[in-house]
Amino acid sequence: MIGSNTAAPGHAFQSNQPVKPAIDYLQRRVQLWATLFTVVLLFEFVPLFSAIVSGRLGTGQDANDASGSLGLELFSVAAFLGSIVVARLSKVSLQQFLLAMMPVALMLLWIFTSIAWSNFPDLTAKRAARLTIETGTAVLLALSTPSQSSALRVMFRTFCFITILDLMSWFFPTVSQTPIGFAGIHIHKNGAGEFFFLSIPIIGLGITNHFITRFRTIAVVSFLAASTMLLLTLSKSALGILMISLGLVALMHILNKLHQSNRVVLATICVLGASCIAILVMGYGLDETLDLLYGDATLTGRDQIWRFLWFLAEKRPLLGVGYGALWQTGPQVESLVEYTGATWVPNEGHNGYLDILAQVGLVGIACLLVFLTVSFNRLTRYMRIPGKEASAGYKEYALYVFFGVLIYNITESSLFRPGQEVWFMLVYLTTSASLALRRNSLGRDATP
Repeated sequence: MIGSNTAAPGHAFQSNQPVKPAIDYLQRRVQLWATLFTVVLLFEFVPLFSAIVSGRLGTGQDANDASGSLGLELFSVAAFLGSIVVARLSKVSLQQFLLAMMPVALMLLWIFTSIAWSNFPDLTAKRAARLTIETGTAVLLALSTPSQSSALRVMFRTFCFITILDLMSWFFPTVSQTPIGFAGIHIHKNGAGEFFFLSIPIIGLGITNHFITRFRTIAVVSFLAASTMLLLTLSKSALGILMISLGLVALMHILNKLHQSNRVVLATICVLGASCIAILVMGYGLDETLDLLYGDATLTGRDQIWRFLWFLAEKRPLLGVGYGALWQTGPQVESLVEYTGATWVPNEGHNGYLDILAQVGLVGIACLLVFLTVSFNRLTRYMRIPGKEASAGYKEYALYVFFGVLIYNITESSLFRPGQEVWFMLVYLTTSASLALRRNSLGRDATP
C-alpha cells in the first residue's frame, strides 16, 4: 500500500509536468497577440497618435505634401514584423497566409505593375509597399486570433478606451471642436464618424454578450456616449451608413432563415422597393434629393473632385495614372484640379471607386470586383455556420462592416488605401471569415 501510494503521486507529477508550461506558453501567446492587436487598433483609429509619430502634429503641413513620414513607415514595418512573430507562435503556415491573401493578391500585383507607367513611380512603389505591409499585418493578425470572442473583447476594450478619450477631449475644444462638427481626437469630423460607425455595434454587443465584458455599466455608458458623439459630429454619411448597414445585415439574417422560395419572394420585394425609390428620386430630381438629405447637392464640393477624377480616367481608361500617383504628389496637382473647376485640393477623391478607376484604370476596377465578390461570398457562407454564444454578433459585425465600406466609398475613399481604419477592419474580418470556412471544411470548430 505504501509503495502504491508513493508511486501514484510520482506518476501523476510526471504526466502533468508539461501541462503548466504549455498553459503558460498559450497565455503568453494570447497576451502578445492581444497587445499587438490593441496597439495596431489604437494607431489605426486615433490619428493623433499617427500625427505624433509622424512629427506632423500642429505643424499645419499641407495635405498635398508628398514627403511621407519615416515614423509612420517604421511603425508599419514594426507592426508587420510583430504580426509575423505572433503568427509563427500561433503556428500559422505559409500556405494559410497565401490563401488568405488571394482575394487582394490580384489587385496588389496590378498596383505594383502600375509602377511601369506611373506619373510618380517612386511614390507608387513606396505607397504600394506600405499598402501591402499593412494589409499583410491585418491578415496575419486575423489568422493568429485565438478565438472570435477574444477579438471581440480586444475591440470592445480598445473602442471603449478611445470613446473615453473622445469624452475627455470635450474639455479641449481647440482639439475636439471644429466649425463643421465634433471631431474628438480624430482631427476631422469624418474621422470621428468612421470610428463611431465601426465602434458602436461592438460596444453594443458588450451590453448583450456577457463573454465580452462583465461590466455592463461600462458598456451602457460607452454606448450612450458614442451614440451621442456620433450625432454631435454632424456626419450625415456616418449616421446614414450605420443605419443602412444594420438594415442590410438584418435583411441577410432574415433571408438565411427563410425557405428558398420565400427568399426569392423577399428578394423580389426588395428589388421592387429599391426600384420605386429610384423612380421617386429621379422624378423629384437627384440634386433636389441630395439637397434634402445632405443640405448640399454638391456634397460639399465633391462633385468638382469627381469631375477631375473622371477627366483623368477618360485620358487613360485602361491603366490609370498609377497607384498613389494622384493625391499628395506635390504642388503640380493643384493646377490640374483647378483646371477642372475645383476650388480646393483634397488628399483623396472622396469616392473609392472613382479613385481606383483614375489610378489603376478599368483593370483595377476588375480586380476590385474580384475582391468584393470573393469577400461577399465568404461572408454570406460564413453567416450560415453555427456560432457559439461567446462570439455572438461577430459574423453579423463582419457583414455590417462589408456593407458599410461599400456605401462609405461612395463619398469617401478607403478601398486599398493604407492608413484607413475601415480598410484594415474589412481585411481583418474577411480573413476571419476565410479562416472559419476553412476550419469548417476540415471538420473543426469554425468559431472557437
